[in-house]
Amino acid sequence: MTVEQQSSTADGAETVQLAFHPTQDQVTEAMRTWERVTPRGRRKRVLWPVAVLLCAIVIVLGAVNGAVLGTSVPLLAIAVGVWLLRFLLRRFAVRQVYKAKAGRGEHTITVDGQGVRVRSELNTARVPWSQVAGYAETDNLFVLAHKKMHEINSTPLPKSALPQQADINRLRELLDRHTTRLGGGRQG
Repeated sequence: MTVEQQSSTADGAETVQLAFHPTQDQVTEAMRTWERVTPRGRRKRVLWPVAVLLCAIVIVLGAVNGAVLGTSVPLLAIAVGVWLLRFLLRRFAVRQVYKAKAGRGEHTITVDGQGVRVRSELNTARVPWSQVAGYAETDNLFVLAHKKMHEINSTPLPKSALPQQADINRLRELLDRHTTRLGGGRQG
């Protein structure tokens, strides 16, 4: 893991560069963070408590009417099956995204006044600031949320790729200057 510091570029803006090999933990954390801080992700998270509440209502109504075995058991089996399917699909998605990212080798991410450039052994992608909806910060990552994109296309910026606390602060300041913080996550 390396960091390249450039205090100024052609346009006078600061540049922070990270180089790392993606890990499955980073992909998992980025996807969970996306779900926590974006409107689409929050809607997905709200559906589960609503589904549990509806199941509880059906079970209570079945018990009151004396038909617990007739309606509650099949409904509970369906609810558990759907939860298990969602759990397995999330694990599958994390594995697939990790395989895709790891198969590209080392990622070099450059964050500057123009946006974010992700370079790997297979390709280079440029995301201008106008296409970044915002960012969230966790203890281990900064996660860039792209506009009109699914959680799979978020860009994780691992703090472990930055050797000093000062570099983490520089990256946070650069992100704050060009986009907004989502979800009120960790600061400082």
